[in-house]
Amino acid sequence: MAQSLLDFRRDEITETLDADVCVIGAGAVGIALAREFINTSHRVLMLDCGGEDFDDDADALNRMEVVGLNPRNRPDEGSRLRQLGGTTNHWGGWNRPFSDDVLKSWPLRKGELNRYYDRTRTYLDLETGPFDELSAWLREPDQYLPDLNPWLDVVVRQIRALRAWPFYKKNLLSADNLRILTHASVQDLQFSESGGRVDSALAVTLPPRSRRVEIRAKAFIVCCGGLENPTLLLNIDRQSNGVLSAKTGALGRYYMDHAELSYDLLPFSCFMPVMKYRIENHGRGVEYLHVRPSWSLSAEAGTRWMPHALTADFHTQCTYRTKWEYENLHEMVKRPDANFDLPGKANPDAKIEFTGGLMNFGWTPVEDSRITLSEAQNSIGHQVGRLDWRISEEDVSHVQLLAQRLEQSLGASGFGRLRLGDNLLKRGLLTAEGRVYNGNHHMGATRMSLDPQNGVVDQNCRHHGVDNLYVAGASVFPTYDWPGPTFTAVALAIRLADHLKSVI
Repeated sequence: MAQSLLDFRRDEITETLDADVCVIGAGAVGIALAREFINTSHRVLMLDCGGEDFDDDADALNRMEVVGLNPRNRPDEGSRLRQLGGTTNHWGGWNRPFSDDVLKSWPLRKGELNRYYDRTRTYLDLETGPFDELSAWLREPDQYLPDLNPWLDVVVRQIRALRAWPFYKKNLLSADNLRILTHASVQDLQFSESGGRVDSALAVTLPPRSRRVEIRAKAFIVCCGGLENPTLLLNIDRQSNGVLSAKTGALGRYYMDHAELSYDLLPFSCFMPVMKYRIENHGRGVEYLHVRPSWSLSAEAGTRWMPHALTADFHTQCTYRTKWEYENLHEMVKRPDANFDLPGKANPDAKIEFTGGLMNFGWTPVEDSRITLSEAQNSIGHQVGRLDWRISEEDVSHVQLLAQRLEQSLGASGFGRLRLGDNLLKRGLLTAEGRVYNGNHHMGATRMSLDPQNGVVDQNCRHHGVDNLYVAGASVFPTYDWPGPTFTAVALAIRLADHLKSVI
């Protein structure tokens, strides 16, 4: 059997690499794709520009020029990791699918993506069962649950920060039909004369070695990340004199992210009913799965928006089981036997004070919110991406109204008093520098659409006009919801794998 894990900096590769499927990127989505082909007849080659450990030179490829909306935390820093497993090496693990109301605007059949949720749960090592049947997640049969204001819904996230590479390393390396090439960056794609097919890819190492290898495959899948996918394709388009831009008018456009807005909350009651959790030790530290409910404005709030109020990890998340515990937060936090789902201890001198949190919204996609190329070059000769993130002024007005409704709803339900920050109350401050938190969820710049002028890929994630070029990950989302993108991106990747098995 050929060596399954190759380091392009060290291992001599003198011949063209051949595969049925070439997966470009080994993050959560790339590993999910590769795993779906294990024990099939398809030969798979998965590339990543990093290795098993963090590498400063590979990470330097993340740098972008950031203009437009300027958040407190730069989108190109901190959230992206160029190594096997990608950002699953440091993510928070907040898992939940997008709602059916959001997915109905996608070019998919109604409920089609739901068929892949069980396999997505398995891959992400989550519990089975419906997310929002709160009673199914309770640890105690006599758990008290309060009645909520009709404007509020309870929504559930499973918090499981799966580290994809360590978790699946043995499984991947034991597969006879899979090879993994590390420290290999795709520099270019070679197209057929008509431009309707990718003939091969050129992968290189970083300087000073600067090795090169040609890769031939029946299908190429770009799944490098929400910022990396459009930036790579824009560079390939530039090098090919517009092969890709001649087939779509949307490459790099409709970039989206969660613009998270701050508030302060003075809690009146315990937030967390006693929920299920799982703690395991895999020999590399403790891993856990924790179920956490949160609030969302319901349809009764008179809007199609789904904002999400994140209850930040603070000491007042003392859990409750009985009605008395729910209503007596001030006493609960002082008790030595208090239940905490989060690390911490009860404090006899604890005081309930305003505590910061973040509110999450699904914004309307804006065409001019986009990624282009700057004049600067990186170490593999690509032009550095230029991010111009925008949100619409109409959305700003909606968000200010929704924040006030959420404030009213929390007060009426007895949860607490919400204090809105200046960025939500004063028009114009929302888009001012440093007023918005970037959610680090990069989506949309290679969006899915049946119309090539409005999207880059079709309903099967195939690039318009190129028979064997596919894009996977959150960059194909045409719209988005308040949850993080990983669960939905993995479900789409598993669906794509099934499609490729049927056509290759």
